[in-house]
Amino acid sequence: MSFDVLPEEILILIFCHSADQNWLAFSDSPPYLVCKKWHDILTSKQFWWHYHRFWRSGLPPESYRSDDSPWKLLASIMIDHKFNQNLLKNISGELTSSDEFYAQENRALDSEYLMSPWPRYPHWRIWSSAGQGWKVIKGTNADKFPVCFFTSYHSCCKEQTVDLEELGLKFPMKNYTVEITLKQWFKFVGPCVMDLSMKLISENQQQSITTRRKYKDEKIGIWTEAKLIHTTNISGLKSLKFYHGSTCDLVLEDEEEQKRVGTCMAEASLSISFPRPQLTNKS
Repeated sequence: MSFDVLPEEILILIFCHSADQNWLAFSDSPPYLVCKKWHDILTSKQFWWHYHRFWRSGLPPESYRSDDSPWKLLASIMIDHKFNQNLLKNISGELTSSDEFYAQENRALDSEYLMSPWPRYPHWRIWSSAGQGWKVIKGTNADKFPVCFFTSYHSCCKEQTVDLEELGLKFPMKNYTVEITLKQWFKFVGPCVMDLSMKLISENQQQSITTRRKYKDEKIGIWTEAKLIHTTNISGLKSLKFYHGSTCDLVLEDEEEQKRVGTCMAEASLSISFPRPQLTNKS
């Protein structure tokens, strides 16, 4: 029996069993070129709705109910996607090793007033660790968070890069819109300033967009949630960079005060909401 005489319902089920979305939709010789019947199935939104339901990908209904959603957009959302999830790792310092906890209490200032050697936190790149340097502190049962990063009175900053393709987030389409949300819980311990930013980078770094904000007027000793939201239609979005850092807003001469002042940072979050197609894109 030839495949082209099979009922459409059976063909849909057969195609759904393929976990290789790139082959189905974006390969050099995709199966929808075999015949008109296969083409009508594989280039329809109805098929990709069945496909995501079959694999239980968690694709929200609004992403395929819109009349403006092109089938390629639905096909580009990987079944193991990470949309609407926190893309960052080690968000509060919870992966800090016992060796690092020991090391952070035995560092010394070098000639440039930097704590040496710099700490090593999984998934983070340290850009500065001045003054008393970065630390990870464990909370008590009464604290809002069981563990958090703690900066010094002097400049401390770090960043984390998220490769979107490694997380099953591919953006082959043009003229689509995604919403990227950055969140950070923080608490000032003394007169501090916190710097928070996210950078969007396209394929081959041809485009980049940075959204940034400084916080310094929040109440000392109170946990506050910072949030940045950026909506973009950048073509070929490849990676994201999350950056945070803090320093003291005053010159502190007293050594004991220098040890106490800093910013607590916990539960950093970077997420992407499902693409919202533009009205002009109906391919």
